[in-house]
Parts: sequence; structure tokens; C-alpha cells
Amino acid sequence: YALKPSVAARIAYIELPISWENYLASVHRDRRYPIRNTRRKFETQLQGRFYIRASEDGIDEVIDHLIELHHRRWQAKSEQHAFSSDKYTAFHRDVIHACARRGWIRLYCLEADGLPVAILYCYRFRNTIYYFQGGFNPDYERLSPGLVLIGYAVEHAIQEGNSVFD
Repeated sequence: YALKPSVAARIAYIELPISWENYLASVHRDRRYPIRNTRRKFETQLQGRFYIRASEDGIDEVIDHLIELHHRRWQAKSEQHAFSSDKYTAFHRDVIHACARRGWIRLYCLEADGLPVAILYCYRFRNTIYYFQGGFNPDYERLSPGLVLIGYAVEHAIQEGNSVFD
């Protein structure tokens, strides 16, 4: 019995251009319109706000929101999910703090009407942003907070001078 090589999973990444405008110009108009439109709706209808935590200052509050949002997103779908054990959560809290001290952490956050609605947990190393985990409030799903937040995160990654968003 011989195993045949096959692709187990596709790895998605974006090679980042020098500007957000260049990035938007590189995507098909069918993709560009939702990026712009969902962001505009989020900003105007919900007083949307994007921010980043990259240092230890205020990071525990963002970690708590990430865990809460991740649980809200997945608890209806499965009993087992990330951050479902105290050991796993404590490990990541320690890693996030250690990476923040080195400038390697990027917690991209999106608020609506002053409440956290989506967070991406990423690492930055050697001009690459590595997505690790995320969470969003399913009550806002119709407004595509994930799409809005990824757009902001990619834009920030470009402004920061990164070359890849993985």
C-alpha cells in the first residue's frame, strides 16, 4: 500500500504592496467593493473604531475580550474550541505578554458603539504578520465584522512596512 502525495490544506497569504491603494487596485472590483462598503457601513452606522494593541499596556483587557468573542462565536457549534481550557488560556496569555515585550504581538480590534465586536490575534516577525486566532460577536455577523477587521489589519500591516500577511 503506497500513499499518494496530496495537498492537505491550502495556506492563504497576501504579499503586501507598498500602499493600501495599491492593494485595493490589485483585487478584483467584486472584492474591492465589499471591502470599502462594509467598512463605510461599520464606521457610519455603528460608530466603528479600529485599534491595535502591540504592547503590554492594556493587553489583558483585549485578551479577555478575544476569549469572550471566540467563545461566543464557537460555543453553539462545538463544545471543544480554542480557549476552552484554563491551561490553554494561561499559556496564550503568557505567550502574548512575552511577545508584546519583544514587539511581536498584534491584536487588531474592532469596536461598534463602544463595544468590542471582533479581534484578530496575530504575531509580527521579520516583516510578516501571522494570523493565529480570532473572535467576533455573532450578533454583528450581518455587518461582516471579520471582513472589516481584516481590511483594517492588512492596511495597518502595509503601513507598518510588512511584506506578507499570512
